[in-house]
Amino acid sequence: MTGYKNSFFIEKRVAKTKRLKYLVFLVFVLVCIVSLVIFQNIENASAGSLLEKVKQGGLDKVGSDVYGTTDPIDLRMVIVRIIQIFLSVITLLLMVYILWAGFRWMTARGDTKTVDEAKAQIKNAIIGIIIILASWGIAQFVIYQAGYITNTTISP
Repeated sequence: MTGYKNSFFIEKRVAKTKRLKYLVFLVFVLVCIVSLVIFQNIENASAGSLLEKVKQGGLDKVGSDVYGTTDPIDLRMVIVRIIQIFLSVITLLLMVYILWAGFRWMTARGDTKTVDEAKAQIKNAIIGIIIILASWGIAQFVIYQAGYITNTTISP
């Protein structure tokens, strides 16, 4: 009987290890995606090449090469982009969470406890997506109103 209990705890520990590995992998993929999104405009931004561009054409040349424009980037636009990236990443994670719950539901093999947990996961993820969409709407409204008050337009 003791061997049975030990094997049960070993299996439980192995399952936790697998979940931890999956979580670490998911975080790694998330970091890679965020890095690509953030640094997509900075292709040739090594210190030496930027210094050479400054010497050759000035800061306007650097701005047009790196950002595609010589106009200064407004702080509000930076905040808008950060909010959009943040909400997009969270929505993506919630979609993966829904897929994971669907997979759990499909592989439950009639186990009512697992099916109920999967249903709860799907319900919670959908509530999370609704909250994300509401926060996106609120953020867009606040940003639009801030532009309206200051007589400037912000187009994300």
